Amino acid sequence: MDDGITRVVQDFTVISGKTRDLVPSLSHFAHVKKDRIVLVIGDHSEQSRMIRRAGANIPNLKILSYSRLEAHSFFYAKKILFMESAIRGLNTFYNDGARAQQD
Repeated sequence: MDDGITRVVQDFTVISGKTRDLVPSLSHFAHVKKDRIVLVIGDHSEQSRMIRRAGANIPNLKILSYSRLEAHSFFYAKKILFMESAIRGLNTFYNDGARAQQD
């Protein structure tokens, strides 16, 4: 999915947890210094923790978990990046909810 604003990206990791290692990964999809970017990540693993740590010093970057989305962040974003693990998590979350309502 790529409509110019929303994009699904392959899961990546920032082993060091350093901002300088996250910026090149984001630069493939957006202008890190001038675009407001929302990055939706998957589970609460060590990988996600390191991405959050690396992104803490990027002022225009908002990192959200797929289970805690905020409409406000999406409204003002110039680029929305969903990691593949976040898409899988959303599918599981909403499919389980739909099944519970049917029962």
